Amino acid sequence: MSNKPSYEDLEKRVRELERVEWERRKTEEELAQIFSMSLDMICIADIDTATFIKVNPAFTEVLGYAEEELLEKPFFDFIHPDDIDATRSVVEQKLQTGAKVINFENRYRCKDGSFRWLSWVSHPNPKKRITIAIARDITEWKRNEEALKKSKALLDATGRMARVGGWELDAETLEVTWTAETYRIHEVPPDRKPSLQEAIDFFHPEDRERLAQAVQRALDHAEQYDLEVRFITARGKHLWTRTICRPEIVRGKTVRLKGTFQDITDLKQAQEKQKKLEAQLSEAMEIAHLGHWEFDVENDLFTFNDQFYKIFRTTARQVGGYSMSSAEYARRFVHPEDRDMVGKEIRKAIETPDAGFSRQVEHRMLYADGKVGYINVRYFVVKDDTGKTVKTYGVNQDITRQKLLESKLQQAQKMESIGSLAGGIAHDFNNILFPIIGMAEMLLDDLPEGSLERENAEEIFKAGKRGGELVKQILAFSRQSGRQMAPTRVQHILKEVLKLARSIIPSYIEIDREIQPDCGLIMADPTQIHQVAMNIVTNAYHAVEANGGTITVRLKEAELDGSDLPGTHLKPGRYAVLSVSDTGHGMPAELIGKIFDPYFTTKEQGKGTGLGLAVVYGIVQGHKGNIKVYSEIGKGTTFNVYLPMMEKPPDTPTADGAEVLRTGTERILLVDDEPSIAKLEKQSLERLGYQVTMRVNSLEALEAFRTKPDSFDLIMTDMTMPNMTGDQLAGEIKSIRSDIPIIICTGFSERINDENAGNLGISGVLMKPAIKSEMAKMVRKVLDEASGQKKREFD
Repeated sequence: MSNKPSYEDLEKRVRELERVEWERRKTEEELAQIFSMSLDMICIADIDTATFIKVNPAFTEVLGYAEEELLEKPFFDFIHPDDIDATRSVVEQKLQTGAKVINFENRYRCKDGSFRWLSWVSHPNPKKRITIAIARDITEWKRNEEALKKSKALLDATGRMARVGGWELDAETLEVTWTAETYRIHEVPPDRKPSLQEAIDFFHPEDRERLAQAVQRALDHAEQYDLEVRFITARGKHLWTRTICRPEIVRGKTVRLKGTFQDITDLKQAQEKQKKLEAQLSEAMEIAHLGHWEFDVENDLFTFNDQFYKIFRTTARQVGGYSMSSAEYARRFVHPEDRDMVGKEIRKAIETPDAGFSRQVEHRMLYADGKVGYINVRYFVVKDDTGKTVKTYGVNQDITRQKLLESKLQQAQKMESIGSLAGGIAHDFNNILFPIIGMAEMLLDDLPEGSLERENAEEIFKAGKRGGELVKQILAFSRQSGRQMAPTRVQHILKEVLKLARSIIPSYIEIDREIQPDCGLIMADPTQIHQVAMNIVTNAYHAVEANGGTITVRLKEAELDGSDLPGTHLKPGRYAVLSVSDTGHGMPAELIGKIFDPYFTTKEQGKGTGLGLAVVYGIVQGHKGNIKVYSEIGKGTTFNVYLPMMEKPPDTPTADGAEVLRTGTERILLVDDEPSIAKLEKQSLERLGYQVTMRVNSLEALEAFRTKPDSFDLIMTDMTMPNMTGDQLAGEIKSIRSDIPIIICTGFSERINDENAGNLGISGVLMKPAIKSEMAKMVRKVLDEASGQKKREFD
């Protein structure tokens, strides 16, 4: 059998070879077609020379070179300088390890000078020393990646600055994912993966249930939530946080929860601080009686805050809201007589050309109950870019109390001025009255009873006494006259007052009396209490003088507690209550508060000085008492005087006994710069038996005493004198002879009174104009005390 192939075998082999060749050519054509038509960049490169052998059209299109330009240079010339070493290192390392595929990225320079990022997949053939590589342009992807990195970095930085972290919860696995800032807020290391329960346990125990319920509703019903909850970090730090949840829904089912987690502690603290500041501001505005308002010019609309309504003693609800027109504002809150003025102010604010214009205005206001008060309005003007006034705003302050205090201050200043006037004129007036009273008194001693001359002298004496009483009233009103306080029975004083009043008041006016005979003692100046009673009775007489009527005088003891006299300074205890009522025409309510003002009077010209009730008020206040007035038009008026009673009856005699005129033979140095007064006092003292040396100059008197200091038993000197005042003279005399008693005579002096006289070495103070009995009493008293002191020293 022959091994030579048959013709058929050869023919079959040829056909097989032709088929293989055809398939090879077809494959090459397909590869060439793929190579040329591929959108990816394809190249064949020589490994040893690092040059391109063949590149496809996509390669030249991306880089912008012609194929010849790419083939004539090593491919490293086209790689970014920063990427050459890395590219070479990767390729050589992979070739050494026999890798069949090499992946890397680098930047290639385009013909226009720009660089593009390429992602390479290289298939090396070590035997043929070539490699086939495919590159894809990833420049846009790289840019997007860089932008995403920047965006994430910015988001992370923003989260850190705002203390906002992100979180996710997988609805299926309940796996929790946190961002870096969330980890930082929790103070938890980033490698720790918390469970849902652990995440909820970070919240304050009192807020956990509320948060867990919100999470469950979000999972079950896709409900969003936005909660402010308290939080405790891993290190025990307490925070306020805000957590927001937005469910992600796929095909109607919640697949995950996404949200943010923000530290709002600083915000909460700022809000609390703001609330405190607002509360403090509101409290300050309430204390200061300040109310805020704004006025919208275009819409003629006022808007107020709650404190504004408190000023007017009402609420926004009671007046129908927080806004109203200017007309309604004026009708409700502005006094009718001030509405025109307020309207002009509003127009002035609107029409002013000055930006930032501000002004302060006072006017009367109406409280919700109709009472009248005073308000201070401070406002500012706001203009737009064209200079048109669009708004005014400001504050109102209730200054009613301030106005009342100012009125009281003015009253006090008025009384102080009158008091200063009284002190200024008292000395001169007393110097005029003293000779009149004294000479009249001596005439009464010298003239026979029943003679016309004696009657005339009596009238002069009475007129002088009335003048002296007027001075005392003025000084009592100004609280500058001294008081001779002693245990006093008011009923004895009233007996004298009513006796005197009956002789003055016509008989067609009835005087009724209801006087408690055993009324207890008060500590008082009897002369001043006499003034109080006489002035009130005289006032009642004037009320019924024209048409007749009845005056009723009552005196009784009363036990008062705090509820009996609200609004007064009286303390609970026993009081002597003196009431004087009349059936006259009465007074309107607005006059009752003015009747104690100095110089205020409703009497016709010549019927009074206007000082009577002011004096009464001053005396009663000075005796720690009080006075109340009740009056109705057509029903008369009642004055109630409350004087505190003494707790224990004293052993000393009361001020209702008569004093016996006493005489003496001692030697007296008399000093007064008014010759007429000096002569009068000298004659009066000499009639009492004393030996008197008179001087009308204080320096001459001092020289007379210095020459013969033992020639006198008493010094009696005026207070106000030129060269040397009475107290200064007393000091000089005391330096010569310390045991000499000294009496100061004065009409008024702020420098000396009964309280400080002893400290100045003064034995007694005699108030001018003094009648002979007063002078005799004071001289005898001082001499007897000095004599007793000497006797005690001798013994």
